[in-house]
Amino acid sequence: MNPRPQIIVDSREQCPLVFRNLPSAVGTLITGDYSFAGAEELFAIERKSIADLVASVSAKSTKPTIDDARRTGAS
Repeated sequence: MNPRPQIIVDSREQCPLVFRNLPSAVGTLITGDYSFAGAEELFAIERKSIADLVASVSAKSTKPTIDDARRTGAS
């Protein structure tokens, strides 16, 4: 039987999602809003509203975000 992955929710997330089928814990993530315990530096999910997503893509602000993540050692 494999252990269940634990979701890490960034401590700065203002309205965190509730996970009913997986264990979760609050922690401080370098990048993103959600990750998995033990893989915080390899995997991150950034939660965005549709309006934020459209603004990010139309402003072409995705590349600086990726570059910032690389500088912090997150990728």
